[in-house]
Amino acid sequence: MTGFGIRFLARLTAAALFAAAFSPFAASFGAEKVTPQLKYGTRIVCQGEYPGHLQGLVAGDGAIYWVFTRTIVKTDFSGRVLAKRAMPHHSGDPCWHGGKLYVPVCGGGFNRKPKPGDPSRNFVHVFDAGLKPLGKYPVPELEYGAGGIAVRDGHFFVVGGRPKGLSGNTVYEYDGDFKPVRRHELDFDSLKGIQTINFVSGKWYFGCYGTGGLTIETDENFRFTRKLRPNVATGMIPLPRGLVLIGRIVKGKVHKRSGGAARVMRFTAPPAGKTSARKTAPEREK
Repeated sequence: MTGFGIRFLARLTAAALFAAAFSPFAASFGAEKVTPQLKYGTRIVCQGEYPGHLQGLVAGDGAIYWVFTRTIVKTDFSGRVLAKRAMPHHSGDPCWHGGKLYVPVCGGGFNRKPKPGDPSRNFVHVFDAGLKPLGKYPVPELEYGAGGIAVRDGHFFVVGGRPKGLSGNTVYEYDGDFKPVRRHELDFDSLKGIQTINFVSGKWYFGCYGTGGLTIETDENFRFTRKLRPNVATGMIPLPRGLVLIGRIVKGKVHKRSGGAARVMRFTAPPAGKTSARKTAPEREK
């Protein structure tokens, strides 16, 4: 082999190792069963504008469910609306499990301690594939507001707000009937708690504000491992081949309304020295 061939092969090997290190979603994850084979860079725009802003998204029933703070929208993978439903404020990042959509809703104050005598108004609402309501479960343990939900091995994991000045974050684990199991204390700080949560291939991924515009990755026991870019504070859907569909807010043409879009991307390591900037607002398209 010539010197050029050896150098070319070395570059290919290095590229493959880099992709493996920063592609946490194994091809065996099974996303191909619920999502089409989307190519890197593909952009999907959710049809319409809605009150509030995009807070999360999930794939299910061969479709995308976009959760805005006051509306759930079901679209196909071209962004065409199939169904929608008005929701109470503040609806959060959803999950899909057993053919049902689970959406956390904070009906009280977010990111602050509840007032004395003010009952918890935090619930997880459940819908069928067509957005017909099936009931809701109270989650009063989330005293600062319920904001995101994920599922692992039949248990649900709910995250939410955090008042200014409190360090760390908390994940609340429930069984399949939403009976409390335990609290998991996390050793990283963020602004306004945790916005989104996903469990993929043995890792947890948290989308937050105040983390330098980066995603927090932990191991399966919630021990911090690294930060990755881009941020997934407005939703993510894992895809095969190390790809991820990441949601973004699209500025609306009507006051206090906005749209949603998602682009197929890949997690990468952040540039050196670029992890300290405080990101204080929801993720919007550039």
